[in-house]
Amino acid sequence: MRRPEQRVLHVFGRMDRGGAEMRTVDLMREESLKGFEFHFATLAPGAGSLDGIIEALNGHVHSCPLTPTFPFRFRRLLRTTHCDIVHSHVHIFSVYILLLARKE
Repeated sequence: MRRPEQRVLHVFGRMDRGGAEMRTVDLMREESLKGFEFHFATLAPGAGSLDGIIEALNGHVHSCPLTPTFPFRFRRLLRTTHCDIVHSHVHIFSVYILLLARKE
């Protein structure tokens, strides 16, 4: 299996039906983005209502709840997924997430 052109990790609280979440899932259907592989890191525990749709579109949802071990698990996720792009959708906490991503 060939590697996608780009792997993108989106970080959300949970993949429930919200504006940014729905728009990001809609982007997965765009023909011009077929060479991209989409990963989603969710910071809240439990499954979201969009998880099944994401998986049906060949995306991957990774639960990464905000617990004391979050930095270690998030960095391990970055190392194992080999994502080229990290896009955080969690407002102020994005600074910390992107700093961790930069270290990897």
